[in-house]
Formats: sequence, C-alpha cells, structure tokens
Amino acid sequence: MALMAIVSWRAPGGHRLFAATYVCGGLYLLTASAPIAADLGPLRLPALALASTGPFWFLIATRRAFGAATKLQPLGMFAPAAAMAGLAVAASAAEDGLAALLWGLLNLCLLSYFLAALFVAWAGLADDLDPRRRTHRLQLLAAGAGLGVVLAAGAIGLDLSPTPGARALLELGAASGTFAVTFGLAMGALRLSDSSRPKPALTNRTALAEKILAALNTDRLYRDSDLTNARLAQAVAAPEGQVRQAINAELGAKNFSEFVNGFRLAESTAALADPGQAEVSIATIALDAGFGSIASFNRVFKTVIGVTPSDYRRQTATHPAQNQNLSSRV
Repeated sequence: MALMAIVSWRAPGGHRLFAATYVCGGLYLLTASAPIAADLGPLRLPALALASTGPFWFLIATRRAFGAATKLQPLGMFAPAAAMAGLAVAASAAEDGLAALLWGLLNLCLLSYFLAALFVAWAGLADDLDPRRRTHRLQLLAAGAGLGVVLAAGAIGLDLSPTPGARALLELGAASGTFAVTFGLAMGALRLSDSSRPKPALTNRTALAEKILAALNTDRLYRDSDLTNARLAQAVAAPEGQVRQAINAELGAKNFSEFVNGFRLAESTAALADPGQAEVSIATIALDAGFGSIASFNRVFKTVIGVTPSDYRRQTATHPAQNQNLSSRV
C-alpha cells in the first residue's frame, strides 16, 4: 500500500487523491492487525481516524479520474473526512452498545462511499466516448465486484467452517484475495489519464463523421431530449461502437451528452439573442432545443456560457457585441 501511494503521488492530476486512499488503506491494515495495533500505543487512535477517511478520498479520486467532479471548496472537501475521523474516534472511546452502534454507523458510511465510487464508474459508462476511459470504468466495476465477492465469501465461510484450522485457511484466502483485487484496482486506477481536455478534432473527417454532423446540424436530431448514442447510430445506420469512435476521435468529444448539448446550446443562445423571439419564454426555448427540463438547461447553460439564460438574454439585448463573446464558449 505504501508503494502504491508513492507511485500514485508521482502520477499527474487527481492521482494524489488515490495516494491518500492507499495511505489510509495501509493505516487500516496496521490498526486492524492485533499484534501491530497493540504496539502502536497512543498512535493507534489517530491512525484509525485517518484510516477511516480512505473511502471518501477514493470516491473523490474516482469522480475526478472519470471527469465527474466539480471543484470542491475546502469545507466540502475536508468536512466529510473530518466527520468520518471523528466518528471513528468516538466509536473507539465508547463502550458496549453505543460502541457497537457507532462502529455500525461508521462501517455503513465506509460502504456507502465505496459503493458511490462504483456508481460513478457505472453511471457514466453509456455516455463516455473515450475508449480508454470506458475500459477503466469496466475494470473498476469488475474489481469492486470481485472485492465484494471475496469479502462476502470470507465472512460466510468463517461462520460455516467447523474447525479453527479451516477458519484460518479461509481468513488467509480472504486476505490474499482482498489484496489481489485491491492491487489490480490500484493498477487500473493509476493508468487513468486526465480526461478533462478534449482531443482536437480532425480536419479530414470520414463519411461517418459527416453523416453524424448532418444528422445533428441538418436533421436536428439533438432536439430529441432522449437522444443517445444508440439512437444516433440507428439514425446514421452505423454500429454504436463506430459512432462512438467517430465522435471521440474525429469530432473531439469525450462525453456524448456534452457533445449533443453543444448543438442544443448553439440553438438556444441564438434564440435568446434574437429580438424576434424576445417574447418566447426561456422554458420553451430550452425544451425546443432538446433539453429535458428547464433545470438541466439552466445548469448546463451556466456551466458553459458562464451566465444564466435570463442574464444572457438581457446582456445581448442591451449590448449586442457581447453576444459573440458569450456564444464563442459553446
């Protein structure tokens, strides 16, 4: 675990958060080993407190690695970790029933963070256009599932095994399996690259890329709020994998929703800046452009353009020259 922390710390981007995860994992192994924990003395409690924050750092690192994270403020970053550490300290100081309750709550939080990280990998799989990143999403899911199976099998086996020797063998198998799965998970995480920067679009596009652009620019398929890569592939009569590859490699997009939202924003910004549509409601413009709800439209618009739709309409009405500057962000 220490070696993985060193390697991931030297890697670029969000891998330093993976390093924090491995440090916490190593501390957990120290505090969970009875002979070593007894020798830690007064260091055991702070080590346990830090170890309990590991799944939180794992969740944040996973979100950043897959491009699903927004920038967290210091309070949002450290408050949950501090709460986990405090809960671990409180559980260690409590006795009897209260201690069991606090340990159960802590384990529930740890499991929730871990499952949330797996959900991040699964939720963005269909929308992800980067083949390398899609592979790592699948690796993370497989490793997480494998780790769960190993731990569950070990727990069930320990309850059913009749002799101390058999229980010791199952404990050794569970520990070895957990380490193997965790190591594989770590190696896959270290190969994740910073995917926030899109690839440059190729100037010489294939016929498939031109068909995709025609389907969106001419046929305006982006107006379908339920448009997916599968539906687009059906419209251009091509396999889904080829469509995904064409959008990623030739059109410079890494995320299907962001790619389609670019066309939707282009139409909505033009409509908001059009004096002839000044009486048309923002909700109507958003829904006509293909956004599923006004809430999603407002969120995407503010993220990409930098102002709210109403502010954009007001600014372009009073200062038409700003229209080009704001629209250039689409």
